[in-house]
Amino acid sequence: MARARAAVKVAEPATALPTLVDDYLAHCRARGLAPNTVNQAYKYPLRGVLLPFCERHGIQDVAEIKQQHLERLAVELQDTDGAKGPRSPFTVKAYLKGINQFLAWARKRGVETPKAEMPK
Repeated sequence: MARARAAVKVAEPATALPTLVDDYLAHCRARGLAPNTVNQAYKYPLRGVLLPFCERHGIQDVAEIKQQHLERLAVELQDTDGAKGPRSPFTVKAYLKGINQFLAWARKRGVETPKAEMPK
C-alpha cells in the first residue's frame, strides 16, 4: 500500500515590518553590537519612528516602502517635535541612518527597498 505524501509548503520569506525589525535587531546583537548601541542606534528609530509612521500610512510590508514614504518621514521628523522638544538635525540624521541600515539589510535578503536621503 502506497502512502500519500503530504505537500510541504515552503514559506515565503517574512517581510512583515514588525517581524523584520525584530529579526534585524537580533541580527545586530548576533553581530556583537552592544545592547546600548542596538537600543539607541536601531531599536528606537525602527520601533519608535519607522513602525508608527508605516502604521499611520497603512504600510504593512517592507516591500511597500517607497522613496516618497521616506521623504515624507524625513520631513515629518524635521517638522515635528520629539518628546523633549524640537529634534536636532543630528537626531534626524541618526534616525534616518538607522532606518537606512535596516533597509539595506532587507535588500541583502532580496527585498527591494529605497534609501532615505539625508537632510542637509
